[in-house]
Amino acid sequence: MVSIPRDQDKYSVIKTLARELKIPFEEAGGMLEDLPQELLSGVPVAAAEAFAEKLLDVGAEVEVLPMGPLHRYCAFHPHNRARSKCKVCDEYICEIELINSKGKLFCIEHWDRHKFRRKLIWTISVLTLVILAAAFFTSRRALFTMMHKDHWRVAVICLTERSGPESAMMFNGLSTSASPERYYSAERHALVDLDGWFQKEYERWSRKYNDFMELKIFGLYEVSNLPPIPLQSGSWSWREARDDSTFNKFLHEVALQHGVPVGDFDVLVYVYFYTKTIETRDYVENLCYWSRDTDFVMWPLNTQRTIDFHISSVGYCMGHVMGADVHLNEHGHPKFPEGLPEPAKSQRYPQTMAELMAPYIANQQYKVDILHSLDQLAVGPYTAHELGWIDSSELGVYAPASAQ
Repeated sequence: MVSIPRDQDKYSVIKTLARELKIPFEEAGGMLEDLPQELLSGVPVAAAEAFAEKLLDVGAEVEVLPMGPLHRYCAFHPHNRARSKCKVCDEYICEIELINSKGKLFCIEHWDRHKFRRKLIWTISVLTLVILAAAFFTSRRALFTMMHKDHWRVAVICLTERSGPESAMMFNGLSTSASPERYYSAERHALVDLDGWFQKEYERWSRKYNDFMELKIFGLYEVSNLPPIPLQSGSWSWREARDDSTFNKFLHEVALQHGVPVGDFDVLVYVYFYTKTIETRDYVENLCYWSRDTDFVMWPLNTQRTIDFHISSVGYCMGHVMGADVHLNEHGHPKFPEGLPEPAKSQRYPQTMAELMAPYIANQQYKVDILHSLDQLAVGPYTAHELGWIDSSELGVYAPASAQ
């Protein structure tokens, strides 16, 4: 007998043993105190199987073992009588293996493998849950991509390294518009005009007319101790994760200190006005930083780029956190077809407009122009699909981009 899995069956097993072996009830009970236990030996196979069947019926686990000279002893302890077989290698095992494997019918080797496999599965399961939880709680962008929202609440929080007339004048011009909720062509726009611009593109692709965006401007707040902007190497490391957390926490605390209700918005965009101390090329991919639910856009006051170019940089960051991918290649050129506003037109180049997630006008495959006005920016079909405005069947449809 190997074991009695359920305690409530023990009485029935003792009663059956006493009846079949014609022994006192107390003696039968004593046989169960040290399982596994040999009950009968040297009996015909048919009689042993009939006896085992009666014990199985009342809840005992019983093995009928042949007593041939090659199989009656444990393969691992040759002086011990075999009590069962390993369920993996089919070797005979004695009570030592049965006790060590807690009645699971494993030999020593396969019991160790079984324990290792269970630990490995448990470890992998825990790590998977941790990774999924971290991804869920730290990436609003991934969550929004799955949701494909039809209404976005966006806060643009303007910061400056030093308050002064130049930054104040810039902020006043960017935070006011005659018609922020409806886009009009013009030589110069304001940040709040991104509300109407996104609405125009949303209606053009989705053919829906609900209010797509609620955009509010906050600022101008002076910050004199901005932490270093974390590197975005494309690979994860503890150091980058720590720097990223420090940077985002700093921006979040600045907003809270000035009474910005950050919890009321889906997207937070921080625009940082500063004066360049060295000559740099102001490209969108160099001016934008994003992480989790936060966008950070650098806006140099002493730049040769137009106001609308920098507004398009803000729109580029907003598109990314709403679920769109960057459509620039490693050289900073628009990819084909994702990075073109009109990839399906008969003559691919030159393009007359720039695509939101690759905001340069592609004259040729490897030659681009810098846009000067928000009128030259449009959402292409691949970005529209990533934002949930169209389904995949519409990707190859030619849809002229227009500022109107």
